[in-house]
Formats: sequence, structure tokens, C-alpha cells
Amino acid sequence: MSVATTTEVLLYHVGQQPVASPQSQIQSVQHCTHPITPICGTPDWLVGVTPVSGELLPVLNLAASPDNLPQCPETPTTLLTCQLSRQQRYGVLVSRCVGRFHAHTVEQTVLAPVPTSLQPYTTGLVQIDDTVCPLFDLTSFCTDPAITGNPPA
Repeated sequence: MSVATTTEVLLYHVGQQPVASPQSQIQSVQHCTHPITPICGTPDWLVGVTPVSGELLPVLNLAASPDNLPQCPETPTTLLTCQLSRQQRYGVLVSRCVGRFHAHTVEQTVLAPVPTSLQPYTTGLVQIDDTVCPLFDLTSFCTDPAITGNPPA
């Protein structure tokens, strides 16, 4: 039997799927107020670039994959800003942000829906009140060349 640990997370939705990520991976949360300029020839996840604080950020859409994600009727409008290094930041579109919570890790035997496209970046499950959801590693997602189209450094 493993001991549950507590971690600070940001709870948000991708479509109707609740997802949590470590708060330490998220620099800011804001409403996406500027249009996103598409870039031709990029992977489906990379929807374009948008200005954030005077800088053009690549924008990734977690709901861009058609596999098994519960669909949400509205367009994602919340932008999570992730600082990967001093020179590299990404914006990640999500459907809506719920807030910051202290979450408890739960055993992998607990059933929680993890969409196929998110599985490679899911590091476990966390429980917030009555909700059990995947713990999503935004850093791994934003640095995966298959997602960003960038070759490994």
C-alpha cells in the first residue's frame, strides 16, 4: 500500500475532461484575448502563435486530438502560460480553468478516464474533493517534438 502525497495543482478542463497539472509548471492563467495566428505545416496540436506580454508565444491546444476527448461545445479560450526555460515559453489552450487546489495522489487502480492522447503525458491520478482526474505533465507535452514540431535540442 502506497502513501498518498499532497501536491499543489491547477485544475482545468480539456473539453469536458477535468485535468490537473502541477502548479509549478504554470506561469500564468489568462483569458485568450488576442487572435491566434495559424502557422502552416505544423502538427495539429500547434494551432499558431499569439502575443502575450509583448512576446509571440506558440500556442498548443490540448483538445486538438480527435481521440476520445469529451467534446466541449465552446472554443477553448483560457491560456495557460508555461515557462520551460529562460528562452522557451508556450501557451496551452484549455476549455476553462477551475482553480488551484491541494490534491492527493491516488492509487492507479482507481478508475478515471484518461484520454488516449493525454496518456503519454499523464504521471498519475489525483483527487480533488470528489473528482479523480489525470495529473498531466505540461512540461513533457510542450517539449515533445511530435507535439511542437521542433527537433530535440
